Amino acid sequence: HWMTQRADLSNQLNEMLDRRLRDLIESHPTPLVLLADDGTVFAMNQATQAFNLGWPDKLPIPQSHEGLVAGEAIPGFSTTIDTQEAFFETVIQHTSQRYDTPVRVTLYRLTLGATARQRARAQRMRTLGELSSGWAHDATNALTIVASHLEVLRKHCDAAPMLSALDAMDSALTHSQSVIDRVSHWNQPRDDVEQVELADIVKTVVQWVNPLLPPGIRLTIHSSLEPATKALCHRHSVLEALLNLVKNATEALVEGGVITIGLSQDESSGALILDVSDNGPGVAPDVEARLFEPFYSSKGSEGSGLGLASSKNLLLRSGIHLTYHRGEPRGSVFRLSFKPNRATRSSVDLSTELNIAVIDNEAVIGELLCDYLHQQGYRAENFVDGDALMESQTEFDLYICDLDLVDMSGWDIFNQLRDQGKETPFILMSGWKIGWDQEALNARGVAGFLKKPFQLRDVASVLAKIHRHT
Repeated sequence: HWMTQRADLSNQLNEMLDRRLRDLIESHPTPLVLLADDGTVFAMNQATQAFNLGWPDKLPIPQSHEGLVAGEAIPGFSTTIDTQEAFFETVIQHTSQRYDTPVRVTLYRLTLGATARQRARAQRMRTLGELSSGWAHDATNALTIVASHLEVLRKHCDAAPMLSALDAMDSALTHSQSVIDRVSHWNQPRDDVEQVELADIVKTVVQWVNPLLPPGIRLTIHSSLEPATKALCHRHSVLEALLNLVKNATEALVEGGVITIGLSQDESSGALILDVSDNGPGVAPDVEARLFEPFYSSKGSEGSGLGLASSKNLLLRSGIHLTYHRGEPRGSVFRLSFKPNRATRSSVDLSTELNIAVIDNEAVIGELLCDYLHQQGYRAENFVDGDALMESQTEFDLYICDLDLVDMSGWDIFNQLRDQGKETPFILMSGWKIGWDQEALNARGVAGFLKKPFQLRDVASVLAKIHRHT
C-alpha cells in the first residue's frame, strides 16, 4: 500500500505543486532536487542534470526534517554522489494530504565540491550555536548559585587557609564564566589578547589543581625565565589549555609519578616555551599521529576526544603552537610555543606594481581577491594551502592569508616566513573575531586584519592603512 502511494505521488507531482512553481524550478539556474523523506529522488532541474552525475534511486538522508518555522535555521545534509562531495540545503517542503498516511517531499538546493564543504561546515556551526547557547544558559545559572554561596562562606570565614581556598574558588569561577561566555559566543570570542605573565598563569593552575591530585602524583615547577616575563596571548585560552594538559597527565599516571610544568626560552628563535611533561608510559605510536584529531580519544567511551583538539584550535588563534614530544627516557611532553613580538615592516608602496600572494583553502575567495587585485593593477597568485606557497620560488611584496587553513594555520605561515628572514607585510584574514586589535597585531608583526565576510572596499581600506604608514 505504501509503495503504491509513492508511485502514485511520483505521477501526481503536477497536482501537488503549483504548475508555475514547477516551471520556475525547472528553468532556475540554481541546481535543485526534489526528494522524499526516505531519500527517494523524484525530480531534478536542468541545472542539476548538467552535472552529469550518476544518481542512485535513493540518497542516505540522516533523519527526517520537521516542518520549518519562519526564522528557524535551514536544515541540510551532506552525502557523496558519484565520488563528488554534495550538500543539500532545504528550500521548501510540501506535504500531500491525499492519502491515509501524509507524504512529504522536500526541494533542496544542491552544491558540490568546495562549496558543499563550506555549506556543510556552516550548517554544523549553526547547530553548534543552538546547542552551546542552551548549555551556557544552564551552566551560568549553576555558577551563579555557587558564587552566591561563596559570598556567604566568605562572611563567616576568617582563617587564612580558608580565605586562600575561597580566593582560588573565586578565580576558578571567573575562568569558568569566561569559558561559558566563549562557548555561548563561539564565533565571537570575548577575551582580548593581552600581555600576560606566564609564571602567573602557571601559579593559578597549580593553585587550582594541587588539592585535587591523587595520592602518588606530584606537581613541580621549573622556570629559567626572567621574572615578570610576558607573552602576548588570550589569558583564558592558555589557562584552559594548561588545565587540560595537566588533567591528561594526571590520568596517564595510573601508577603515580611526577608532572612538571617548565618555563624557558628558545635561544635561537626567542620563542617562550611552556612544557607540561610527565614520566608516565607515554603515548602509543598509533595514537600519537591522531592526538589532535577532533572526536578521537584513546580513553574509549570515557573521553570526548575534544580536549586536545579544542586546545590546539584556541591556541592557534592566539598564534601559539601546541605540539607533542616523546619524553626522555619515557613519558610525554606537550609544548606551548609563544612566538616573540617582532619589529614589523608594515608598509608597501601601493603606487608600484606589487606581487601579492593570496592564501585561502576556499578557492572561490582566493580567486575573488586575486581578480580584484588584478583590477587594481597588481600581480596576484592564489594558493589553496601553505605547502604550495612555501614551495613557490616567487618573491612576493605582500601576503594576504587566511587564519584557518587545512594543513597549517595562518600564524604558522607567518612564522615560517619570518624565520626565513622575510619581513614582507602580512595581512591576516578570518571569519573569527580573534580578539586582536591593530596595535597587538603590529606588535606581533602583522600589518593588518581582514574580517570575513568582507566586501572589496574592505580590502581597499586595509591596503590603504598599510600605505599610509610608508
